[in-house]
Amino acid sequence: MTTQAPEQEADSAAAKVLAILAMYEAATITQDTAAQAIATATFAGKAVASRWADAYISTLANVRPTGLIPDREELDRLADAAQTVLSEDAEATQERLERLARAEVLSSKQQALRAAIESAGFEFWQRIGAADCCEEICRPLDNEIQPVKRIFWAHPLCRCRLVPYGERTQQPEPVEATQSPLFTITRGVERTAS
Repeated sequence: MTTQAPEQEADSAAAKVLAILAMYEAATITQDTAAQAIATATFAGKAVASRWADAYISTLANVRPTGLIPDREELDRLADAAQTVLSEDAEATQERLERLARAEVLSSKQQALRAAIESAGFEFWQRIGAADCCEEICRPLDNEIQPVKRIFWAHPLCRCRLVPYGERTQQPEPVEATQSPLFTITRGVERTAS
């Protein structure tokens, strides 16, 4: 497993969004269809990044993955965001949609890393800056250690990641399904297609 997977997924989601935008600009799909397709492509990227983060932490902590997936309500929020961008200034549309896709995937990775660290029973996380992280925001925060309950603060397109810090203070207990603000945690539950 490489630490580049979510970043590559962010690039892939952005490329899919731009292809959808090209179809919309060529009038082969409607604005509503474009917004829904953009939301779906971005959501898929968020799901891959979340699963990657879950597997990454489970490997580091030697625990079973928790089954993190983004909540379906995210699709509506993303569709609304895409609809807003498509309705506004045409010159900035490409840049804004590309940024939306990348930022959402990277943010999902970071939020899932924090949730997986908490689920694995750790009390602290440590921020690890990307090798070329921004000097203004991320570099001063590199290697900071925070309580697991503290939300990870990141700017749009932030590529920092989190790792568990210290010893596990509790063993993770299997749960049927619980809700966090952005993820459904489904440890120990078989998922079936509906």
